[in-house]
Amino acid sequence: MLDKNKICQDLRDNGFSIISNFASEDQLKKLNSEFDLFLEKEHKGTAHFPYSEGQSSRVNKGLYDTKLFPCTTEVFYTDDLNDIAKEYLQEDFDLSSEIFIVKDVVGSRHIANDLHYDVLNTLKFFLYLTDTKTANGAFVCVPGSHLYTKKYREFYKDKICYENRHLTRELDAEKSKEKIPIEGKAGTLIIFDTDVWHKAGKVSIGERRVMRGHTRPIKNFKKVQSRSKQNNLYSRILRKIK
Repeated sequence: MLDKNKICQDLRDNGFSIISNFASEDQLKKLNSEFDLFLEKEHKGTAHFPYSEGQSSRVNKGLYDTKLFPCTTEVFYTDDLNDIAKEYLQEDFDLSSEIFIVKDVVGSRHIANDLHYDVLNTLKFFLYLTDTKTANGAFVCVPGSHLYTKKYREFYKDKICYENRHLTRELDAEKSKEKIPIEGKAGTLIIFDTDVWHKAGKVSIGERRVMRGHTRPIKNFKKVQSRSKQNNLYSRILRKIK
């Protein structure tokens, strides 16, 4: 049983909380199978998008075939996760409105490899499908840095947007040195407030397989640019990196 009070306190204090063995062995077997199916081709309610040397797919809540991906539905839309989001966010939200399926491999390079906070504040449910260490891209974050981000948002206000994404990378140098990798066994769930400074680790051996649900306050949906504009912007950035 999840200690939801502790999880929410961890989020308030550190910006993240770690839950070991969130997914069972049976669930992991099914999730890995559905993971491969998501990446095999686009399905109803899903879309692949450019992702360096790896692969990724965006899964839209309410649009994808839950009968085809039952374990994904079972894991990401639970009462426990809904209760955690409700207690932490304290406002209307849409639980895992999108789920991202991400496979990073040796050579993967993308904007998430830079230490940053998200343009739009989001509560993310980040699940390791395989044992994940620094060598195969463990998630990295700076504990407590979400409190710094609050000050940045107060200072920059509406200047923080996708066109000015660079602002979310301009971070206090000394605080940035406190970053730590979050290694974990398959089935580990990392819940984090994306105002905490974080990045995707680079893969030097093997691959990284993760699924992450994005839960945003309803008010933030009004700030989201059209998906086509976001995709075009992402593609332009990716081309520059390459």
